Amino acid sequence: MNPMKVITLGTGSGVPTLKRNLACVALVRHGRIFLFDCGEAAQIQMRKARLRFSRVEAIFISHMHGDHLLGLMGMLMSMEMEGRTHPLRLFGPPGIAEYVATLTRLHQAHINFDVNIRELTESGLVCDEPEYAVRCAALDHRVFVLGYAFIEKDRPGEFNVRAAEQLGVPAG
Repeated sequence: MNPMKVITLGTGSGVPTLKRNLACVALVRHGRIFLFDCGEAAQIQMRKARLRFSRVEAIFISHMHGDHLLGLMGMLMSMEMEGRTHPLRLFGPPGIAEYVATLTRLHQAHINFDVNIRELTESGLVCDEPEYAVRCAALDHRVFVLGYAFIEKDRPGEFNVRAAEQLGVPAG
């Protein structure tokens, strides 16, 4: 089993085409999904890739242009309709909390699971878990934009003494 996979769900810029949807990348690590941006049609592409909404651990939005987040509310509402109960972490630039709150109100949506939103204003550590960390850095664009790095932490392995001896590796 591959412990990590990157699946591009959308690579289009600005306007979707018949063959390219808007920005969205899924990083699947040990069955948990991390979405980077959530453009229009992200839900459809997740279904095509056989990714389950319930496995989405966190969503990281790079900036507030529509082609990077217009699929977000549909994604949240689909998660709700599928009965999600566990919290979702949402990271993004300033304005992401207001965006979600305003659209939730205007859509008269009922999101019955916690969406823990953290607005990021500068480069640095976004989240720090025992097995991985996510860092962000401000990038050059017309508006404030964040790039994200998913960093796996070192995992000490087990040294197989018998295999080393069979290979002729000297002790010590």
